[in-house]
Amino acid sequence: KLAAKNADLIVLNTPDAGIGGDTNQVTLVESKSTVELPETSKREVAERILDRFATAFTRLPQQAVVV
Repeated sequence: KLAAKNADLIVLNTPDAGIGGDTNQVTLVESKSTVELPETSKREVAERILDRFATAFTRLPQQAVVV
């Protein structure tokens, strides 16, 4: 799916853990790794995703586009 979307990172969420509540559980999927985050607050999930993006984008060439 990463290649089909031309994406570096996809975040998969668990609907049962995320819809209508204050928590969520996600999996971060990259070409070389998959990281399952434990069920935690939506704010913490967002912070972990942003941390991952910040780390990834410090290594990207200048022409990279964020969608």
